[in-house]
Amino acid sequence: MRHDDVLIRSQAAYALALLGEKDGRDTLRLLRAADPPDRGAVLAAEYLARLGEDEGFDYLLTRVTRG
Repeated sequence: MRHDDVLIRSQAAYALALLGEKDGRDTLRLLRAADPPDRGAVLAAEYLARLGEDEGFDYLLTRVTRG
């Protein structure tokens, strides 16, 4: 996925995942792993959680509890 805006890449990856494309979930995992974490990582984690992926829930829980 090629776009300068990480939020658009996250949204596109989520749409692909909803359509059953494995690349969508893989891209969300890559975006979630951003270091340092950015808004795209948080959005990707949310989308992974919506897809039922534990790593998305875990990431969001960690971010919330760390403050």
